[in-house]
Amino acid sequence: MYLSTEFYSSVKSYITDQGKMKKQLKNETSEFYQKNAELETIGTGSKQSTKISWLSKARQFLSSGEKTKIEHHEHRTNAKTRSLGIGVIDKVPWGTHFCQFYQNKKDLIDILVPYFKAGLKNNEFCMWITSEPLTAGEAKKALQKKVKNLNNYINNGQIEILDYSEWYVKSGKFDPDRVLQLWVEKEDQALKRGFDGLRTTGNTFWLDQKDWRDFTEYEATIDNVIGKQRMLTICSYSLNKCGASEILDVVSNHQYCLIKQNGKWRLTQSAGRERVEEELIKKNHDLGERIKELNCLYGISHLIEKGGSLEQILQGTIDLIPPAWQYIEITSARIILKDKTFKTENFKETQWKLAQEIFVHGDRIGSLEIYYPEERPESDEGPFLKEERSL
Repeated sequence: MYLSTEFYSSVKSYITDQGKMKKQLKNETSEFYQKNAELETIGTGSKQSTKISWLSKARQFLSSGEKTKIEHHEHRTNAKTRSLGIGVIDKVPWGTHFCQFYQNKKDLIDILVPYFKAGLKNNEFCMWITSEPLTAGEAKKALQKKVKNLNNYINNGQIEILDYSEWYVKSGKFDPDRVLQLWVEKEDQALKRGFDGLRTTGNTFWLDQKDWRDFTEYEATIDNVIGKQRMLTICSYSLNKCGASEILDVVSNHQYCLIKQNGKWRLTQSAGRERVEEELIKKNHDLGERIKELNCLYGISHLIEKGGSLEQILQGTIDLIPPAWQYIEITSARIILKDKTFKTENFKETQWKLAQEIFVHGDRIGSLEIYYPEERPESDEGPFLKEERSL
């Protein structure tokens, strides 16, 4: 069969016009492998920007709002809201449990200084448990700049600023049951002394990887306990020490997350680890599908650049199609071009069909057809994806 110049040019032009798609899919391919690598490693240093990017994507899996209004939940102990002192959110009920992702000591100061200033003003007993990069001494100096009579509050026993070694690992190791009991006792003491409740924070920078699972379980318990107490808590996590899997753990164990993006703090409401994982798996699946489509485009482009007869190019194209579809093992395809037919070895006409007519200079000269031999779950166009239609 003769390969006309016009037809060859039309096909070549189609492949060339996929440049933007190729570039986008290349970027998504790179991101796909990058995110999978992050699931198994804890990033530091140069990976910091990657984690920020991943976290930004993760925010799409949470119900977010820059000025989120937090509604009272029935299981919270007191309907009266408290001023949090943080710009992105005003009032919260007792029993609210936040996490903060930070990059440096300035991030900690930005959130925790106004947080404790509001607590002191509102007659709450405050406990600030510090760790690197912000020491207890530095935390006190930072708070003193905003609370001029801080020494009076300290002398009156309304606030304690401690190093993590004086709280989390006082016995030489992290004992989650002991620490949990201490928080409950502190709240009880605060109420007996006439304070409205307990406001706390803890920085987890000290936490070793070997203790991560125990601490995650402790956080899950804390989230349940705090909801029944007159307590407010912010748990701070360094992005330098959190990979994707750690971020998922943190998100699932807190009601709300404070995240800095483009220089501004934003508040997101956690929908739980299960939802985040489901969305992450879906994202990875979608990226995998785009990679298959990209490989198909590259393969067709290579066939044309290599040259050969029209029969060779079209049969090669048909053989490249099934691996680009969602259900590789059952996909069959056929190209009809004038009086010639090219099809896969497993070709079978069925009711589950995706077809596209082939035109050259406005004249219909054939068609491309994709078939499934059996029913598959409903998608964008029957069992087929919208991206498969575009491809």
